Amino acid sequence: LAISPGIAKELENDYGVKNVDVVFNPVNYAELIERDPRKFIYIGRIDANKRVDSLLVQLQKLVGDWSLDIYGSTGKKKKDQAFIQKIVDMGLADKVAFHGWKSDVWSEVKSAGVILLNSKKEGMPLGLVEAVMRGIPVVSSDCPTGPADLVSSGENGWLYPVDEEFRSREYLQKILDGNIQLPTP
Repeated sequence: LAISPGIAKELENDYGVKNVDVVFNPVNYAELIERDPRKFIYIGRIDANKRVDSLLVQLQKLVGDWSLDIYGSTGKKKKDQAFIQKIVDMGLADKVAFHGWKSDVWSEVKSAGVILLNSKKEGMPLGLVEAVMRGIPVVSSDCPTGPADLVSSGENGWLYPVDEEFRSREYLQKILDGNIQLPTP
């Protein structure tokens, strides 16, 4: 069993596994949430694969009124504190709120414009699945497996090549400038 078509292909191609079925992770029904194109969210681990640091570098270059809410953790209290300090050192403390790991993120998210993901690799990113269910479009790296199974460019978000993080900034700046409208929920 695989959690995404991309993982199924990897099992078949890389390991010679036969008869792979895709069984997506179950996700409960969710109501649409209010949309605000100036509010970005990130939900997930904070590690080298997710490349949140690199995403922050791109956000640092945005012009305009925006904010980012980060829900997630490095897994270690000291590393979380170092990550928070990095946000401060980058001059983003007034724009980026670190909420840490939450068992029920969506009870805290009242509005959002897009959800961000900058991973090198994924399986099936549940944060994106849950956001799309709530009508929140995606701006994500087109990493192996996951995002391309969920995102149709311009319909419910935008994908960019893994090593071209600057594209995330370009999409977000166009949203902030009103040159790209958020897709309908």
